[in-house]
Amino acid sequence: MTNLAEIRGKIDANDLLIVHQLRRRMELGLVVGRLKRIGGLGVSDFKRERPRAEARGSDFSLSAKSGPQIGSPICRFREDCGRASGGSHNIPCAGALLRCLKAEASAHPWSFSEIEVLGRVTDASRGAWSPNVASSFFRRIIDETVKLLNENPMLSAYQGMPGAHGELAAETQNKKAIPISCGSFQEVLMGVGEGIFDFGEVPIENSIGGAVENANLLLANTSLGVSGEIILPIHHCLLALPETDFSGIKIVLSHPQALKQCSNAIAENGWEAVEHNDTAGASLKVASELLRETGAISRNVCAQLYGLKIVRSNLENDPTNRTRFLIFEAKMPEMGGSRHIVSIGLPDMKDLALFLNGIRNAGAEITRVFSERHMANLLSALKDDVRERLGELLQGRTEYKVKRDGEKFVVEFDRKEGVGKIAGWQGLVHIGSYEPAKEILG
Repeated sequence: MTNLAEIRGKIDANDLLIVHQLRRRMELGLVVGRLKRIGGLGVSDFKRERPRAEARGSDFSLSAKSGPQIGSPICRFREDCGRASGGSHNIPCAGALLRCLKAEASAHPWSFSEIEVLGRVTDASRGAWSPNVASSFFRRIIDETVKLLNENPMLSAYQGMPGAHGELAAETQNKKAIPISCGSFQEVLMGVGEGIFDFGEVPIENSIGGAVENANLLLANTSLGVSGEIILPIHHCLLALPETDFSGIKIVLSHPQALKQCSNAIAENGWEAVEHNDTAGASLKVASELLRETGAISRNVCAQLYGLKIVRSNLENDPTNRTRFLIFEAKMPEMGGSRHIVSIGLPDMKDLALFLNGIRNAGAEITRVFSERHMANLLSALKDDVRERLGELLQGRTEYKVKRDGEKFVVEFDRKEGVGKIAGWQGLVHIGSYEPAKEILG
């Protein structure tokens, strides 16, 4: 370790990872605070929390030098989190701990306390990172967390790590809300439905990659409301470690949708494409594991967040590449918008044809139709004459069979006068009503 530049590079990389983990911790604190409010409890109550911690075997003692101490073993919540993240006690994204937090809150309501946190971190501090330094550092973090919790900010959930396009959608949708990362679309919608998040932004389709299948499946079965949409231009960059040159990249890592959107560049350069949960997470993996022959296809902001460099910009196949995000809320939408999303269970294609003809005859323009099994837009398969012969074409499609026990379809259409007689169909669920996005937001 005699190379000064290399050591400084490692320090810089560690600084960014620390910042990332501290942000994660603040996000988790906000989730805990929201769970407390849902349970009708205050942000912090030492008189309530200390007896609960003592009942779980914690040995408290106060030290003037090192601050409060807490004895082992580590609290069961921490163990649960370790199991939830594959045995690692690193702080994962807030959404991935959602179930764990709720289970702990149910079994031992609101057992978190400042003294537990400070005791745990001082016990774990050794060598250059002394207990005194740890105690002072985490006292400031706890103070800032409690301050933020008392403000009770709005929370907007997205899938992926910081820097993902979903985070940009969350920031665009409501600039006053704090974006919270989740591990999956399901966790986003679950958190919205249970009042933990005020909003959830979920990508539904991309102009190159088509339907986002996991998201569309959830849309077909959601009990939430869709209150709006966001259309974002999507530009992908190739990110790599500072010492990696373009010619040295052999593997590209990213979300399947991003890989599909950049398929031309991948093929032209002969890169091996490897799928990852999200674009920003791919950047973090390259940075944290020092993958010198791997590039991450991500947003440009991920270079700054994870200490990487931009090797190439605008890798997408089409410069007009864009993704449409839907905004989910727990409340059902009012019927005043001109764009509507409905779901309905139908036993056969004849009934689907009748339903779609009913929408068309009501003066609506149908923009999307898909089912639980068939995520691609059925209208795309019907080509150009769908406007004139929609019902007849659908009724005659022999290659697409409805399940024997019926199938749930989602239909999206535009009608300024509202849904009218359409709402009278038995089993119809109105998911969304809003004004469509009129321009591409940057």
